[in-house]
Amino acid sequence: VQACAAWAICPCIENAKDAGELVRSFVGGLELIVGLLKSDDLEVLAAVCAAIAKIAKDEENLGVLTDHGVVPLLAKLAITVNVPCNWICIVSYKNYFTG
Repeated sequence: VQACAAWAICPCIENAKDAGELVRSFVGGLELIVGLLKSDDLEVLAAVCAAIAKIAKDEENLGVLTDHGVVPLLAKLAITVNVPCNWICIVSYKNYFTG
């Protein structure tokens, strides 16, 4: 359910007229999405990384995510020895930078 919800957020953010404000309007939503980076489920992690990539395109949201500790949590995923998880992070980062 968590993974599906995170994946579902991506096109909503991508297609919203004022996506940054939309995301911020969900009180506690950014904190919740950052907290999901502590999951042990690779599917949840992949979906959350993709959602964070979309959310972080807005500068104000990026600041809020940073305040909630997103950087160390993403860094922890990048150095994992779990090859599928590394692949998930690379795919999510690629999606962020290429659209």
